[in-house]
Amino acid sequence: MTIKEKFITIPTMVFLMLLATSVVTLAFSTQTDNEVWTVKQARELVCHIRVTLTVEEPPFETGKEGEEEKPPITFERRWSGSGILIRPDEGLVLTNFHVADATDKVVDREYEISFLGMDEPVFGTFVRSDRSRDLALIKIDPQPLARRLKIAPMDDFVHVFDTVWAIGSPYGRRFSVTRGIVSAKGRLVCLMLRFAQPPSVISPVELEGMIQTDAAINPGNSGGGLFLSNGMLIGVVNSGNPRADGQGFAIPPSLINEFLGTK
Repeated sequence: MTIKEKFITIPTMVFLMLLATSVVTLAFSTQTDNEVWTVKQARELVCHIRVTLTVEEPPFETGKEGEEEKPPITFERRWSGSGILIRPDEGLVLTNFHVADATDKVVDREYEISFLGMDEPVFGTFVRSDRSRDLALIKIDPQPLARRLKIAPMDDFVHVFDTVWAIGSPYGRRFSVTRGIVSAKGRLVCLMLRFAQPPSVISPVELEGMIQTDAAINPGNSGGGLFLSNGMLIGVVNSGNPRADGQGFAIPPSLINEFLGTK
């Protein structure tokens, strides 16, 4: 090879390297832009729910014989969680049982629901719940301008190492987004649900087929969504392991669709 040929070859190699780097950068930038847009769309469908339950319990002590019967004890419990607007045209919000219901002795429920971009919250009414799946439905006024959410039709749409986003309101920090991967599928999770009644009653609920993720999950994320990079909902977040880092769980598509009656 002559000196002249060397001078022609080296710039050519440099040019090709720069071209390849530009193509990779452009592809990464396009992918990132798509993900940002997808997360933005998903955030608009995830809501923050403030719950007030009025619970009625029999008195701790009954009156003595001949005395007037003591009235039941009525008290309020408040907490907050997350939800997902799954059917905007019907105003249906999906959340956890332990967010929306939590007891069978409720005499009144109030749900104050806030969405990203809304100046004022809306109020919802209880529709139904399923303790065995830890799911519940709340109804608000129809939101016809919101896009309809696509829910994965089956668990096979979820794969280990898929990139996922968990969207919710951990510790009241509304519409927070955390990113991670699907760490495992088919996990058995035992939830210890604390009911809203005195004295506090803790009741275990076992959920099968759960999705495990390392996306950060904290109290308040419950009822929020676990999304794929294409915006598809693959899970309803319901718990994190307080004794472990990066170990959160979400209810899988099969249980969601069974509850909604779409499968």
